[in-house]
Amino acid sequence: VLFSESYAACKLELDETIGKKRCEFNVANRKRRNIERGMSDRNYPVTKWRPKGTLIAHLHEHKGGISKLVRIPDQPIFASAGSDGCVRLWDCSKFDGPHVAKAHKMFTNHGTSPVNSLAVSADGQFMVSGAENGSISAFKLDSKSELFNKKVNVEDEGPPVEFCFRETGSSPLIVYATAFGNIVGIDLRSKNEAFKLENDLLEGLQTSMAMSPDQTWLVNGTSSGVLTCWDLRFQLPIVKCTHPAESRIRQLTIPGSGEVLASVQGNNEVGLWNMESQFRQLVLWASSSPLLSVNQSNSQSVTAMQSIHNHDMNVLLTAGTDMRVRFWDLQNPDQSYIICGASSEKINPNHVSYKTKLVDGTEVVQEVHAKPKSNQGQTSTFANDHEVNGNKPGLEGPSIGHIDWISSLTLCLSQPNRWYVVTGAKDGVIKVWK
Repeated sequence: VLFSESYAACKLELDETIGKKRCEFNVANRKRRNIERGMSDRNYPVTKWRPKGTLIAHLHEHKGGISKLVRIPDQPIFASAGSDGCVRLWDCSKFDGPHVAKAHKMFTNHGTSPVNSLAVSADGQFMVSGAENGSISAFKLDSKSELFNKKVNVEDEGPPVEFCFRETGSSPLIVYATAFGNIVGIDLRSKNEAFKLENDLLEGLQTSMAMSPDQTWLVNGTSSGVLTCWDLRFQLPIVKCTHPAESRIRQLTIPGSGEVLASVQGNNEVGLWNMESQFRQLVLWASSSPLLSVNQSNSQSVTAMQSIHNHDMNVLLTAGTDMRVRFWDLQNPDQSYIICGASSEKINPNHVSYKTKLVDGTEVVQEVHAKPKSNQGQTSTFANDHEVNGNKPGLEGPSIGHIDWISSLTLCLSQPNRWYVVTGAKDGVIKVWK
């Protein structure tokens, strides 16, 4: 009898251990699956995808500037956040037909405070947004139910400037960056802080943040051009890099292992940094200023980027204050081109070329515009406004390109292998291109 009772106790402990291990396995499996979903090639266009710059939708429901556009994974939907305090969802599968292009959902969790940033989880179930008044709101997309809200002390931490999700297997962590240098992780289950990283405010205001595809590290950028790489496993800073001109970091994206793409203030400059060597190995330069000039700079900047990095493609889409959308082919730089110009200008591809030079050990891809011939005036690069889409004076619709600077950019998949480029501007207009 004693042996039987002892055996029964051991059996119960074994069953309990097996149950715990099964739960741990399921959690780890969900975490791995969601991370792989974010890294999957199905999140990117197929090889040889080259958008033509044909405008298919002009959306103007926002009453304030667009601050962020994000794609909802595995759905033909993207979300937009604006300075009117609204977050709207759009179904891009309806843009090609006779349907009226309208947002099919709207969230107003921040009142009238301008929404600064927006992020969606890898499985497309959760979304988080933050506003200038410090309010943060997380909600489920299918039910619109709010899961979490918080008010950041704007005077002490500054408003939230960037969001991302980190998978844990059971419920994702919300990670947000504030202007005064904090990076905070929030557990959606307990609603408490999971971690807090602090940057030195002497290195500048925090302007941007991006997380690696495998979610083991992230990088943040500042107004003084400092990039800091954090190891999320040990919650320690491991690498710091500084832009040679200490130019403000505008946007960050991480295309692959150990690499960071950073757009900075001026010269439409985007640099590819190797975080291991702390070296800026590639620069995209759409400016007439001397290459990698520290003292001479034009005012145009890249304020929106979308990296397409998979087995077949290595492309960067950029847009910014010059209101042009560019396709940078990082494998074949000479195949880069301008997808669409500003307002109603029509780009002549024969007058724009891309040349690669080596400057102080850094490869620079420069956009070069041919000088107009004297007998053609200023029409050699851009067509006459009235010739765009065959418009006639007095019958013009919305301008083909943006008339205010582009503040955000994303992709959207309407149906298999039909990808659209989505751009949003500071006047609240969203345009969709194919």
